[in-house]
Amino acid sequence: MRVAMGLALNEIDREARAIEFYEVLSTFDFMSSTPTLFNAGTRHSQLSSCYLSTVSDDLDGIYEAIKENALLAKYAGGLGNDWTPVRALAATSRVRTARAREWCRS
Repeated sequence: MRVAMGLALNEIDREARAIEFYEVLSTFDFMSSTPTLFNAGTRHSQLSSCYLSTVSDDLDGIYEAIKENALLAKYAGGLGNDWTPVRALAATSRVRTARAREWCRS
């Protein structure tokens, strides 16, 4: 019932929709994803099992994406990152004289 009530939270007629959700869930006519089953109706309501994000082409953006992934993974979601905007090794940057750093070799 907790999951059904969590799913109905933003519905207009919450009580009626919660009962409908409960009926389809309890008869296995529909089954939510695992993150929804674990987290719906809790303080960390997570109704999605997959998250996609784009990583920015700067160090702050890369670290922000890593931080966001860590926070999302805490509640059992799948993660996907689009690294397309990030420059390749030794590619030119927006500053005409700068180039992407090469890996240090020892």
